[in-house]
Amino acid sequence: MKKVVNNRPIVFTAISFVVGMIIALYHQKLPFLFYILLGLIFAFTVTCYFVKKLNGVKILFSVLTIAFAIGFIYSSIFVNLYNADKKFDGIKDNVYGEVCDVTKYDSGDLVLTLDKVYLDNAKIYGKVRLYAENGEYKIGDKLEVYGTLKFNEYNNSNYSRSITFSLEADEIKIIGNKSNIFYTVSNYLKTNILNQVKHEEAGIMVALLLGDTSYINGETLDNYRLSGISHIFAVSGLHVVFFATMISAFLSICRLRGFKNTLITTFFTIFYAGLCGFPVSAVRAVIMTATLNFVKNAGKKYDQLNSLFLSLIVVLLIFPQTILSYGLILSYGAVLGINLFSKCFENLLSFMPEALSSTLSVSFAVSTFLTPLLFKMFGYSSLIVVFLNLIIVPIVSILYGLVFVTSLICAIMPFMGFLWNLPYYVAYFINSFLTLIDVQAFTVFGSVSSILLIIYFIGVFFACDKTNFSKRVKYISLSAISLILILAVGGIL
Repeated sequence: MKKVVNNRPIVFTAISFVVGMIIALYHQKLPFLFYILLGLIFAFTVTCYFVKKLNGVKILFSVLTIAFAIGFIYSSIFVNLYNADKKFDGIKDNVYGEVCDVTKYDSGDLVLTLDKVYLDNAKIYGKVRLYAENGEYKIGDKLEVYGTLKFNEYNNSNYSRSITFSLEADEIKIIGNKSNIFYTVSNYLKTNILNQVKHEEAGIMVALLLGDTSYINGETLDNYRLSGISHIFAVSGLHVVFFATMISAFLSICRLRGFKNTLITTFFTIFYAGLCGFPVSAVRAVIMTATLNFVKNAGKKYDQLNSLFLSLIVVLLIFPQTILSYGLILSYGAVLGINLFSKCFENLLSFMPEALSSTLSVSFAVSTFLTPLLFKMFGYSSLIVVFLNLIIVPIVSILYGLVFVTSLICAIMPFMGFLWNLPYYVAYFINSFLTLIDVQAFTVFGSVSSILLIIYFIGVFFACDKTNFSKRVKYISLSAISLILILAVGGIL
């Protein structure tokens, strides 16, 4: 009998781990899910006990069960820690914390996120969201705030950011600054760009290099979001691969090759992710890039799907609260979509030049996987996202290279600031191009129900090129998911 899917223990283990974590989030509201899974595990355990020819299955099932249990217990710990902060609800006192994020609005208002928060006699597990009408605050500032803590009831948005409280401040004082090396270097790079490029395009360059969109005008950022290309500001594969390639090439010139090259390159890519604040997309890209390099050095075959799910396990061990965050879902969904559908689209577009068909197939594959998720999360999607990715992403790749190289040169030789003219003109072209297009006219607003979303991804499973179903089954599944996409884009669902 032909296998439905090829044997990928890492993928299966990661899925079991993720399911365990998700069940832990919802088992109090939907306890029957947990008990159904326990029943299935018990039934399968009994079956394995009486059937002697399932040795391989027994081992795999044992591993998956352990992964599920670890995921469930690990996630439960952090959910309980989040809810434990509720005891501080309503307390009015001095609150101390370190600024780890600053969001600026066009109105001038600020939203600060405080980490390492404590009261005079107690420590708070989560982070605190603080609203400030004005003032100059930067990452690393240590604040003393007198105000009232209001507990943020558990939901996906608050939990994924570990923000347990909102703080209504009566008085805010800066009592020090404890910038670590990541904040110091990141702020230096931002300041260098903002001082040298006295235009709106400076914000584009900062966002592209470090993933910080707070320096982009709100209307401009909305244009990027509605057009479906704001992903260029999420530091991920495009950025990390370029960075790693440059570091590796330099080390090769210095005659450092093999495992030494890979180790040093990995160290610097981790440092780069730190400059960007360790976003999920960057950490994923760092792990996958390092895996690729180590596997190549070992003379083994690299499997991107295994690498993707291995990185998922590591990311969730480091950042368990991000299990259902939009950033994690979209980052992993994009790469998973490429793995599942890019070859299908390459075959369909084989009549085109190879470079064009390859670029289009990647964009179509990502859109196929993410479009229903975008409707579910944000309520809109762009009709011209494939076209814009085809035009903009290659230019963005050039712009990123220019910003990276210019930042490096000007950090060493500040008098070379005139070099910023070239990346400025490239960024200006991208902004002008988007301004010429009425992106709202090509934006479709709608929603997809949870049930239809589940049906859609069941269809994705049957239709993708990683499963071994017959062509008839694949065509039927592809027709089903195409219908759901068309109905969603048409605003019917």
